[in-house]
Amino acid sequence: MASRITTLLLPAAYLLLTSSVLSDQALARQPHHPDWQRIPVQVRAGNGAHIRAIYYPDDKPRPPLHQRSQRITPARRQVPLNQIPAALQPAAAGTPLASANINVNVIDSPPVAGFVPWVGLTLTNKRAGELETTAVPRDYLSGTALQGTSLETGFAIGLFDTGAAAHVIGYSNAERAGLYGSGNYLTNSTTGLQGASGIRDVWVSKPIGVYIQSLAGVDPNGATLLNTSDVYGETNTSILVDQGDPEYPELATALGAPLAVFFTAQIHNNYRHTVVRNGQVYLAPPIDFHYPSPSTAQIYPNTVTLELRPGDISVDYFPNVLTDPFDPDWGEPLLPSLIGGANLSQSLFFVGSVNLAHQTHQVSNSDNFMLDTGAQITVVGSIVADSLGLNAANPDFEVEIQDVTGNISMAPGFYVDQMDIPGSPEWLSFTNVPVVRLDIGSPEGGFLDGIIGMNLLTQYNLAFVGAGFSTTVPPRLEFEPIPYRLPADVHPDATGDGAVDLSDLQTFAEAYLAPPGSANWNWRCDLAPADEPDNQVNLLDFAAFAAFWLETLTP
Repeated sequence: MASRITTLLLPAAYLLLTSSVLSDQALARQPHHPDWQRIPVQVRAGNGAHIRAIYYPDDKPRPPLHQRSQRITPARRQVPLNQIPAALQPAAAGTPLASANINVNVIDSPPVAGFVPWVGLTLTNKRAGELETTAVPRDYLSGTALQGTSLETGFAIGLFDTGAAAHVIGYSNAERAGLYGSGNYLTNSTTGLQGASGIRDVWVSKPIGVYIQSLAGVDPNGATLLNTSDVYGETNTSILVDQGDPEYPELATALGAPLAVFFTAQIHNNYRHTVVRNGQVYLAPPIDFHYPSPSTAQIYPNTVTLELRPGDISVDYFPNVLTDPFDPDWGEPLLPSLIGGANLSQSLFFVGSVNLAHQTHQVSNSDNFMLDTGAQITVVGSIVADSLGLNAANPDFEVEIQDVTGNISMAPGFYVDQMDIPGSPEWLSFTNVPVVRLDIGSPEGGFLDGIIGMNLLTQYNLAFVGAGFSTTVPPRLEFEPIPYRLPADVHPDATGDGAVDLSDLQTFAEAYLAPPGSANWNWRCDLAPADEPDNQVNLLDFAAFAAFWLETLTP
C-alpha cells in the first residue's frame, strides 16, 4: 500500500510536454475571444503550465514567438533613485541624489518564447547510508548505471530548471533510465502535485545519483552520450517520478534548484546544439557546468544579484521515521530532496529587484520575481498586473494553458511598456514586453509577483552562479550581450563575417534538405518562418536567405 504524504506545492517545477491526453472537461474549455486568430505553440510558463496556443485579435500585431537575432541598443539612462536598489546606489556626499546615470542594454519587443535549456541526464545507483539524508555534489561520475540500463544509452533529456524545487523525471524517461526496472529504486511513498482541477500523485524515489551535462555531449542522432566522464551532479538525492497514469499528461523531466545551487551553468546563447531522440527534436544552447560554483571569479562582465529564499545550508530529503523500524521503507524518503528539505522548506532563486512601468503606472524595486530557466515566457501576478493597470478583461492576447492535471484554462497577455532588472555595472532593460497574467504560489507563502522567463534573455550569453550556500557571496546571474549578426549570415562560428555572400550560399547549400541530427544539419539555415523555426531547411528558408543577399552589417 502506497503511503501518501501531504500535497507538495513546487512553484514552476513541472513544465509539461505536449500531450494528447485531455479530459472531456478540458476539451470543452473555450477561449474568452473565440473569434481571435489562434497560433498553436509549445511554450513553458512555469508552475506546471504549458502554453498550447496563443490567441490575438486581427486589429493587434501577431505576438512575436521567437527571435533569431536582434540589435541591443546600449544607452545611458537617468533613473530615479527610488528605483535603484540600495546596494547599487552611487555613493554621494551631502544632498541625496534625485537620479543617477545608469548604463542599460535595451531590447525592444522581446519574443513571447525564449530558449529551452535542454540537457542530458544520467542516473546512477549511488546513495549514502541509512538516515544520511544530505545530497552530495559531484564533479565526477560516482556509482553505476541503474539495473538493466547503461550509462551510454539509458540517458534522458530534460530541462536545467532553476524554477523547479525538486527534480522530476517523466514516465518514458523513467522507464528508459531503469527506475521502473528490477532494481527497486522507488519507495512506496507518493506526494501530490497541485493543478487547477485537482491533485495528481507522483512516486518518491529512493536516494540515487543524478548527473547532468550539456546537450553538446549527446550524439546528434540521440543514440548515445559522447562522454560519460563530462558530467556534474549529486548523489544520495531523491527525485519525483511520473506514475504514467494515462489520465494525465506526461511530466517533463527537470533538474532543478537542488542541483543548480551547487554549480555554475554557463549558457552559450550564441550557439545551438540539435539532438534528435525518440522522434523529438531538441534545440538548445550548449551549457558548460563548473564546480565548485565560483565565488569571486566572473565569467561575464555584468551581474544581477539573486537571493535564495527562504534559504538553507543543504539539500536533504525528509525520511520516513514515522513507521515501524522493521518496515522495509523505514528511513527511506517520504519527500524528495529539496533545498532545506529536512525543514520541509522549498527554496528557489529570486531576482533582487525588478522595476516595471506601463502608461502612467509603476512598480518599483519588486523583490518577489523568481528567476526560472525552465520558463520560456515572463509572468506577472495579479497584484503587479493590477498595479500596472493591466485589465484582464481587455488583454492584448490570450494564452491557452494546460496544467499538471491536463486541465485547460485561459490567461490574458499584455505588452508592458518597460521592465528593468538592475545589475552591476549595467542593467537589463526591455520595452514592449510580452507578459502573461498568472498567479503562481511562492515558496515563502502567498503568490509571486512574477517569473523572469528566458524570453527576456535570448540575446545574452549567461552564467547562472548557484554559489553553493556561500555565506559571503550571493548567487547571481552574469550576462554579456551577443553581438548582432545578419540572420542570413549562416557561418557556424559565433559572430559570422558581417556579410551575406557566396560563402554563406555554400554553407546554406550544404544544409539544404538535411534533417536535424544529420551531419549536414545547420540550425542557422532554418530561417523560416522567421519567428517559429520548423526544423527544416527548404525553399521557404532559401527565400528568407535570398532576402538578405549581399547585405552587409553596418554599425
